[in-house]
Amino acid sequence: MSGGREDKDHNREDKGHNSDMDGNGYHNNDYDNKNDYYNKDDNDDNNKVVKHNDSEITGERIANMTIMELKELFSLKQPDEEVIQLLKGDPRKGVKQLAGRLERKQERQDKLRQVWQQREAYCDKLRNQGYNLICGLDEAGRGPLAGPVAAGAAILPADCYLPGLDDSKKLSAAKREELAAWIQEIALDWEVVLVSSSRIDEINILQATCQAMETALKRLKLEPHYLLLDGELELSTSIPQEKVIDGDARINAIAAASILAKVTRDTLMEEYHQQYPQYNFASNKGYGTAEHIAALEKYGPSPIHRHSFAVVAKNA
Repeated sequence: MSGGREDKDHNREDKGHNSDMDGNGYHNNDYDNKNDYYNKDDNDDNNKVVKHNDSEITGERIANMTIMELKELFSLKQPDEEVIQLLKGDPRKGVKQLAGRLERKQERQDKLRQVWQQREAYCDKLRNQGYNLICGLDEAGRGPLAGPVAAGAAILPADCYLPGLDDSKKLSAAKREELAAWIQEIALDWEVVLVSSSRIDEINILQATCQAMETALKRLKLEPHYLLLDGELELSTSIPQEKVIDGDARINAIAAASILAKVTRDTLMEEYHQQYPQYNFASNKGYGTAEHIAALEKYGPSPIHRHSFAVVAKNA
């Protein structure tokens, strides 16, 4: 699966030949022959040929394309620095603005890749020691008053890249869902396990979280060589493991596991909302918001509330 998706520019440009320099056409008095700019002997960039998406780009070709055509061309694939420099050399204000947007977009993409590489550095170190299958593990839903706790496990290939991957709590719901689909497609192996609220009441939330992680680990088709766990949890397994504080913000594999766990759990809580709409689980996902606690006080707990949690027990 390819990396990031290209941003779309929705600004419309007029195609008429009477548009100003911001549009796709020219005033007759502005440039009687727009190619004159590119035919100057001292402009070497005009003859420079740059490859883009299996086609050749030159200053002259850019001059003969409308701004809308240029936008469409570069919406398919981000141009490299050489192409952006050719765009900057075009006299049209609209083309220069396009070049600026593409340049800023490239800077954002470069920053995302740099962050990815920083978060992958420790896994690269482990791979150099022979631990090729590194599994990140994380949970979602330890704190809520209702619903299950979820645990995710993810083994990412060494050469993958998911721009924008981050701690699931820092991402929008739409971005998490998008990334979850990418993770499921490119991961060497992944798993998500849910442990119910009734089981949480039986063994406590810490043990339930460990149980979810250990079950997820056992259900993987591939046996990991090394485990990286978010936080302070420790699992009963012979596989080498390491606890990483704030791991979902520091290790890509843990962030991937975090996203899988949260998306799975959030989807289930939205389904529970249909059964118990008075608690607004679609919005609070079971967490103890003021609105949720007020509903508990008014209606009492539902079958999916965690009765071992003090706030729930108080209103039982």
